[in-house]
Amino acid sequence: KRLVSGWGVPESRIHVVYNAFKGAPSALSRDAARSKYGLRGTVIVSAGRLVPWKGFATLITVMPDIVRAHPDAILCIAGDGEEREALELHIQALGLGAHVRLLGRRPHADVLEYLRAADLFVLNTGYEGFSHQILEALALGAPVITTAIGGNPEIIRDGENGLLVNYEDREALKKAMTRLLGDDALRAGFMNKGPETARHFTEERMLSELEALLKKI
Repeated sequence: KRLVSGWGVPESRIHVVYNAFKGAPSALSRDAARSKYGLRGTVIVSAGRLVPWKGFATLITVMPDIVRAHPDAILCIAGDGEEREALELHIQALGLGAHVRLLGRRPHADVLEYLRAADLFVLNTGYEGFSHQILEALALGAPVITTAIGGNPEIIRDGENGLLVNYEDREALKKAMTRLLGDDALRAGFMNKGPETARHFTEERMLSELEALLKKI
């Protein structure tokens, strides 16, 4: 809505109808998914194109502090793109070879299984519309930390079903990750509320809202 209003369309003429989310099926249990990919300890997952505005460099930068608090922590990043070589060098420079995996481009089913295995899903993005990636993480019970960008705050209610931080705010990101990984009760609460949030964005709701809007025209 903000983007369209920036094109000169009056806000009173803009109506938002959310896309439908049809679920994120994964036949594997959490333990089975972790076993399949050799994941142990504290598993943090992120995903997206390896481009600057996805903020992967900053996410990797905070990992030494996370590893000090959680020596068994591992960050798995699914996706490929122009920043891959730079990110690989960044991982090497920080001595994180045992704690950060660049998974490359993976089949969608694999990404869902990584989300199933995750203790935490982090999306440090500078540009986002209505993120199906976040909804997939929620549906599969992965606690979410993301940025207060685009449609993210319309899915994640800070402190209620996930945590929001400012884009590229390294200290805030580190604090949020440390808080969530250190608070089992908070993490469990987010895991329980995630699927409920994802179920809210149904095809029936989308069509009903679209129909109601068309009747007003």
